[in-house]
Amino acid sequence: MVTPRGAFKAGQLSGVGMALLSESVVYVGGFLQWQPSGQGTCYFGDGSFYRGQWEGGVFHGVGELRAASAEVFSSSGSDASL
Repeated sequence: MVTPRGAFKAGQLSGVGMALLSESVVYVGGFLQWQPSGQGTCYFGDGSFYRGQWEGGVFHGVGELRAASAEVFSSSGSDASL
């Protein structure tokens, strides 16, 4: 279930926008052809969130995952992963 809001190009969500990916997951940030891309934040239903770089719909590069338990996991670099 994707409920998009934002910039559309040729019928595809591209540019800055927001999508409700499920009942408990919301992504706000850059999109490229429906995939999270560039800078963005994904909020999860348990209170955790990831803020940082995305490529092809996945965490990529510099970013930070803050768990609901308040633990913080960071990544940096062009090929970094959490």
